[in-house]
Amino acid sequence: MIHILSTVCTSPEFITARMASQPHQPSADPAATCPHRVGEMAFVALRDGIAVARALAQPMAGYPGIGNIALFECIDDPSTAKALLEACEPHLRSLGIQAVVGPMDADTWHAYRTADPSDHPPFLLDRHTPPWIGELFRQAGYEVCDRYLSSWIPRDSLRWSRLETQLERFRTRGVTFQELDTGDWDGELSRIHCLSLEAFADNSWASPLDLASLRSLYRPWRDRLPTDGIVLASLEGRLLAYVVSCPEPLSDGSCRTVIKTVATSRHPRARGLGALLVEWLHRKAHASNHTGVVHALMHANNPSTHILSGHGTTIRTYSLWRKDLR
Repeated sequence: MIHILSTVCTSPEFITARMASQPHQPSADPAATCPHRVGEMAFVALRDGIAVARALAQPMAGYPGIGNIALFECIDDPSTAKALLEACEPHLRSLGIQAVVGPMDADTWHAYRTADPSDHPPFLLDRHTPPWIGELFRQAGYEVCDRYLSSWIPRDSLRWSRLETQLERFRTRGVTFQELDTGDWDGELSRIHCLSLEAFADNSWASPLDLASLRSLYRPWRDRLPTDGIVLASLEGRLLAYVVSCPEPLSDGSCRTVIKTVATSRHPRARGLGALLVEWLHRKAHASNHTGVVHALMHANNPSTHILSGHGTTIRTYSLWRKDLR
């Protein structure tokens, strides 16, 4: 018998439920990084008094009439997931919500999407969910609304043929290139924050994030990301583009590069900078004798996926789910 308990995301039952589907994950609960939303309510599914699933029903910031399912965890049992997700719906309707998406921990700055089942294991900075989670959403009446992918380009297929020509062209125009300066961590994050709001404004389900929240989100990474994989392109002190990447050591002793984020301003002089920074990292990965490059977590409609398709292979896919509550 499944019993649904309404609670708060700091309750012992809610925290314990995380371990039901991912018992080998780190003990730190991501609830600590999921932004609070006014009107949110947490739900836990109990089986014989044991927490086996959880969900946080939130109104989505910046999208009137849309809600999201955050911090979702569930054992591999469709009936439990269906009961839990349906228990969220009356509360969301009471807030005027007409459709709900998930999983999404408040917004796209935090964890969201399900990782589809794959023969390729997760890579560093990848989105990882148990392989059954997407199917649980499907059987609860959700449909895929957005698809994402990660691609792999082996070392022999890396290309940077236009790099030197483009570097010279941009430098002639006054654009400078430098690695992230950790000595000015707050200043660099402030510049990255400003450009990110501009560059990602048109992304699916995008919403603003204040600077303090961004600093909190990236504070754990301050001493963990090698700065030579974070390259900034600026013009007269204004950040025009940046790329974030990191090396991933592999079990066989080799290493690969993971490109996590590429952002480019709409400024006329920024056109082409994103592609240049990607080629910069391709050359660097090749020179470092890395086995190749992962381009991580791109929306399936991102033009970059078509450019990369001639050189790489899709290794992992992801889904975001939506259900109409009307």
